[in-house]
Amino acid sequence: MAVQVEGNSRAGFGGGLSIEIMGVEDDLFEDVAGDPQEISTLEVSPYFLYHVAAGDRFLMPIRLGPWIHVLALDDPNNSIEVDWISLGLRLQLEPEVSIVRTNDFSLSVFTALTFAGGETAIDLSGPGIDEDLESEAGMFGFEIGPRLRFSHFIASVSYLHRSFHVDESDPDPNFVVFGFDNSYDGIAFSLGGSL
Repeated sequence: MAVQVEGNSRAGFGGGLSIEIMGVEDDLFEDVAGDPQEISTLEVSPYFLYHVAAGDRFLMPIRLGPWIHVLALDDPNNSIEVDWISLGLRLQLEPEVSIVRTNDFSLSVFTALTFAGGETAIDLSGPGIDEDLESEAGMFGFEIGPRLRFSHFIASVSYLHRSFHVDESDPDPNFVVFGFDNSYDGIAFSLGGSL
């Protein structure tokens, strides 16, 4: 699930906030590792905005701002929790080309490219375990599809890809948390409005 709110002036400058939440039921790793586990992610990105426009047919919002990403892994059988909390910078480019356009209607094709990266704090806790470790993380997102605007309403359907990478934690005398890659592919349905 994702929510995005933004606004800009006639000159194209503005700002906004993007929030994305994802989760997996408790059967994660059940077939490969034995113990079912739960995972959830939260991404919060406030940003500065600038709209690049070329005539009436091309528009490209550029969004730049802080990146806050939290990934939580919970193993209920062993009472072990691992939280990866990343803080860094996020850049998103969203070029859009109008195919059909009138005063109250437009049909366009858009794509969104998202890049983010930063430092990661790893909180490892469980029976007899309470460790704070450090690492680095990065994220790449890709989205493409058609977008329909009618009066003040906006709707789109798109192919969505998200990938998240975390390096192995920095050396610690007692524990190490291995690096990993996490990715998601799916179809996104979006509804929105404009003033």
